[in-house]
Amino acid sequence: MKKKILHLLNTSSYSGAENVAITIINNTSDDFDSSYASLKGSIKNDLYQNRIKFLPVQSMSILEIRRIVKEYKPDIVHAHDFTTSIIAALSGISVPIISHLHNNSPWIKTYHPYSFIYLFSTLRYKKILGVSKSVFEEYVFGKK
Repeated sequence: MKKKILHLLNTSSYSGAENVAITIINNTSDDFDSSYASLKGSIKNDLYQNRIKFLPVQSMSILEIRRIVKEYKPDIVHAHDFTTSIIAALSGISVPIISHLHNNSPWIKTYHPYSFIYLFSTLRYKKILGVSKSVFEEYVFGKK
């Protein structure tokens, strides 16, 4: 039986992170059963064209993450940005979380409330992936 991966994205339309998630899902479909959860929107069409199961959420919130995890029962949650990573970490789910960072938000370079929140949320992640070394090098807590 294939492991189930739930990909979380905080958008409703197709762009860079969405392309990466769809590519990962398509390239691992022989080994994993993956689904894509995000806000409702035009992304549904791209997922349909790629034959990827779409799990729409009303909002990217702790309650919605709990609901989706309870329904889908994934073995791994792959969160594709700072927001979904933090929300997944705070949701109280017991599923391992992969935090995948696709950009260098301006606040990661300073002692900002978000940089502290992300720091504390890292305690819940099994792995942290970045699209480039600069994501980690520019993060004020990157060495931690």
